[in-house]
Amino acid sequence: MWFPRSVCELSENTSFVGGFDWYEERVSNTSSVYVKDKRTARAVFIQSRHQMNSFLFEGALRQDNIQGLDNEVTYNLSAGYQPNADWLLSISQGTGFKAPTFNDLYWPGGGNKDLMPEEVKSTEILIRNHFNNGILEVSIYDSEIDNLINWAPDASGVWHPENIDNATAQGVDFTFALQTGDFSHLVAAGYVETEDKSTGKELLRRPKVTAIYTLGYQVDALTANLVLDYRGESKDNKYSAVTLNSVLLTDISLSYQLSDKLSVSGKVNNLFDRDYTVAEHYLTDGINYQLAATYTF
Repeated sequence: MWFPRSVCELSENTSFVGGFDWYEERVSNTSSVYVKDKRTARAVFIQSRHQMNSFLFEGALRQDNIQGLDNEVTYNLSAGYQPNADWLLSISQGTGFKAPTFNDLYWPGGGNKDLMPEEVKSTEILIRNHFNNGILEVSIYDSEIDNLINWAPDASGVWHPENIDNATAQGVDFTFALQTGDFSHLVAAGYVETEDKSTGKELLRRPKVTAIYTLGYQVDALTANLVLDYRGESKDNKYSAVTLNSVLLTDISLSYQLSDKLSVSGKVNNLFDRDYTVAEHYLTDGINYQLAATYTF
């Protein structure tokens, strides 16, 4: 991967950032034979920022060229108002895309090589407040999605993806962070209403309510985290009445900095071994463990 970029400051209040990305994706660790198993992607971009008294303006333009797909041009424009150092009110509009994966395009017996990238256009209003030892942020957004990639079974029961859905999503995200002594608290929650415009129904596998709470503790070289991750129920298959139940997962982790260069860490995921699914017939991990050591040269 190669991500060179340069920063140009025209004045104290105006700056530009430009550069380009290059990376290569490969399919590995699979016994299936793909028609194509690698692709390269290149992108050029430019970003600008301008501060004028209490007003802040930002803009970005990017062009992506992914092998086998058309060029994609995306942008983001935003304007913000800062009455003081603690408050920010902003409105932004932008576009984005999601390229089909190798499984979407070339999964043996089920891929669709003619898929187009998903495209999204979003408008967002954001309010942010910094206060003693914390931050509160609320954002309200409205998104339109074209060429949504959706896997579904055909009349023979064979699953394959198509660009069959145009969709909308309106929601609100809430973030609250607080530091109390050696403890840190982070709450991130969201509520979203979605609609598949071709059916008038909500989108599959997208719960209306999600929430994560992270409790962190740090003293000297020791860091500990407790994470509660809630995912509400959602629909799984437009051709059946399958509902994916809500679930609350618990993860814990510990890390210790042995020296400036060496640290060790351990993590337990799904501590209470909850049985849950994010897609019908797809297995998820029960309780599992991770141990790691990191050395920085």
